[in-house]
Amino acid sequence: LLDPRGRVSTINPAALRLLSLTRAQVRHRPAIELLRTVLPGEDPVEELYRAARTEREVVLVGGDDGEIPVLLRGYRVGVPPWVLLTLRDLTQVRRMQQELRRHERLATLGQLCAGVAHEIRNPLAGIGTSAQVLLRRFEPRDERARFVSVILEEVARLDRIVASLL
Repeated sequence: LLDPRGRVSTINPAALRLLSLTRAQVRHRPAIELLRTVLPGEDPVEELYRAARTEREVVLVGGDDGEIPVLLRGYRVGVPPWVLLTLRDLTQVRRMQQELRRHERLATLGQLCAGVAHEIRNPLAGIGTSAQVLLRRFEPRDERARFVSVILEEVARLDRIVASLL
């Protein structure tokens, strides 16, 4: 909670952890000083006092966790204006979004593999059937029967590869 002069009046333990600060480092200090340490190059405090409500995503820097994506919300209340500032850690949300995108990519890859396997299996079945018909036309000792047998073995091998792909 920021007082009308822009100083930190109250801060909860969760915000202290998120900002990697202690209560002594924060109490009655200008909010802009604190926020500049974690939001370099930005001055959200002025905006917070101008608008009745603000909301934006920012990245906190420093602390033990490096960069932390945060949803910063500010609510101006009262006259003279006080500002209630909330920070919501979006780290877990971002992880879940990344995991969801990864699962979507894997699902797409699975669909692609199934389509490719289907497209390979159809001509493979035709080759195998034709080779079986051809094999029946040759005498077992015919040299050509040996070559057709090799074709059938390779068709079976390719079918196993496609099955393992699926």
